[in-house]
Amino acid sequence: MAERRSALAHLPASVADGARAGLSEVRPGAILQIQAWPGTLASVDAVVTQTLRIDDPPKTGRAAWFHNGSICAIGAGRYVISTTDADIIASFRTAFSSQDAAVTDFSHGRTILRLEGEAAAELLSRCVALDFDVSVFPADRVAETAIHHVDVLIHRLTNRSFEIWTPRSFSESLAEWLIDCGLEIGVAFRK
Repeated sequence: MAERRSALAHLPASVADGARAGLSEVRPGAILQIQAWPGTLASVDAVVTQTLRIDDPPKTGRAAWFHNGSICAIGAGRYVISTTDADIIASFRTAFSSQDAAVTDFSHGRTILRLEGEAAAELLSRCVALDFDVSVFPADRVAETAIHHVDVLIHRLTNRSFEIWTPRSFSESLAEWLIDCGLEIGVAFRK
């Protein structure tokens, strides 16, 4: 397999005095998408449940955790998974035939940014027309949207932290955009 390289490795770490939020890159072992076909939703959900050893797959707009990663439901039978287990892609490709589902390896094509700190939700509210109040957008809620014309998946991890999944080719401009939007707040980029 080709070596995966950071899309943001050349960005210098910044230390903002009194930074109220930090931005960093998450480097999972694998990022993949599973898409069931209309007639295979139940069987795909069963394989996902068994393979990840979870009780039930999450409902659309929600995320769940398994022993070494997370799964986000972004549509009916459509899941994106981030995990430290690079072999999980082969496991799913073996478990599904092409008549059951499509398994797409996004490991080289997506970047995951982590935004955390007391001002993380405030910064996202400046960039996206979504309500990030914890009562409306609680932990393990996900939403697909755009930030500065870049498609993103936002996954709230905790009250003070989020993952922002984006196409790798846009990750540098998105990271710079978030840092610029957070100048008044104080956002530090961490390596």
